[in-house]
Amino acid sequence: MLQAALRRWGSEWGIRGPGDFAVLPPLLLLLSLLSFAASPVENAVSRQAEHAADVYGLQLIGSTEGAVSMYQKLASSSLSEVNPPLLVKWFGSTHPSIMERIIYVQHVHAGTGK
Repeated sequence: MLQAALRRWGSEWGIRGPGDFAVLPPLLLLLSLLSFAASPVENAVSRQAEHAADVYGLQLIGSTEGAVSMYQKLASSSLSEVNPPLLVKWFGSTHPSIMERIIYVQHVHAGTGK
């Protein structure tokens, strides 16, 4: 991608070649854009891992009531939104929202009767 950008705009930007220090700002811009574009996928993977940790924690606790109470206390003391908008979740959330966690625990409670 960088090579194509340099061929197209390199002379306009004053960049003589890939070894020129002037290539650094466009390279960093390109990396920032790619990182931003990949963040929803990275965050989804992180949320999945955190959900798996929540499931494991529920198995260790053995009580869904304790988990719901803990999440409610966390929601009241946390500065994060209980149920963030979808774009905030995609681009900024590495953990499941408190609401998603409570709903999952209630779903498990309804299914197992614990």
